[in-house]
Amino acid sequence: MSCPKCRTPLERNERLYCQKCDVHYHPPPNVWGKPVDEVGCLDDANNVFYAKLGDSVFIVKQPRIVDLSQIKEALKLASEYTYLRFPSWMWKHAEGVCYMPIYRKDTKNRLFLIMVLDGEIVGLSQHRYWHLTKEDKEREGFPVPAGSLCGVANFCILDTYQRQGLGTIYAKVSEYIVKHNGAKLMIGETFKEGGALNIRLKDGWTNFGERKVEDGSTRVLIGKVLN
Repeated sequence: MSCPKCRTPLERNERLYCQKCDVHYHPPPNVWGKPVDEVGCLDDANNVFYAKLGDSVFIVKQPRIVDLSQIKEALKLASEYTYLRFPSWMWKHAEGVCYMPIYRKDTKNRLFLIMVLDGEIVGLSQHRYWHLTKEDKEREGFPVPAGSLCGVANFCILDTYQRQGLGTIYAKVSEYIVKHNGAKLMIGETFKEGGALNIRLKDGWTNFGERKVEDGSTRVLIGKVLN
C-alpha cells in the first residue's frame, strides 16, 4: 500500500502512516483470506447489496446525498495515478452522482456504487447496461443472442485499501448485481498484468482479446454468461 499523495510505501502501525507527508490513514480492514459466506440484496428498491465474511459485512450500494460528505473524504484516498487508470464520474462529479435517480433493473442506464466495509468507503464502481446489437455480437463474438441486456462493471479500490483482497470480494458482489438487474452477459476489462485476470478466467470468464488504452497499459476484454 502506498500514500495517495506521494506514492511512498506506508508504514504499518495501529494506523497507516506516511513519513514523507506526515499523514495517518485508516488501517485496511481485516478481511484478507476470509471466504465470502453469502452474497445478496439488502434493499432492492434502493440498490443495496452485501457480502458476508464471517463477522464482517461488505456493503455495495448506490450512493445518495446523505453519503456525499463521506464520499468526499474517501476520494482523498485516491492518487492521481489511481483515478487516471480508473476513470469515473465519481472523481469530479460526486454531487451529481449522489443526486442521480434510483436505478431500475432491466433498463439501459448507468449505476454508480460505493463499497463500504466497517463503516469506511473502500472503493467505487460504475455499471453500464445496454442491449446487445447484432453488429456488436458479430464483431466481438459474444455468446448471447442479439437484444440481450448486457452489463459491464468497472471498479476501483482506494489506494490505502488495495492488496487486501477487496477486489476479489467485490467481483463476486458485482456479478450478483449484474445478474440481479436482468443482464444475460457481464463483461469487463482487466489489466493484463496482475492477478485479477487469472482469478476471473478461473471463475469461468472468457477472454475476448487485448486492447491498448490511453494510459499505455494493455487491458483484456473478458465476459461471462449469467445463467
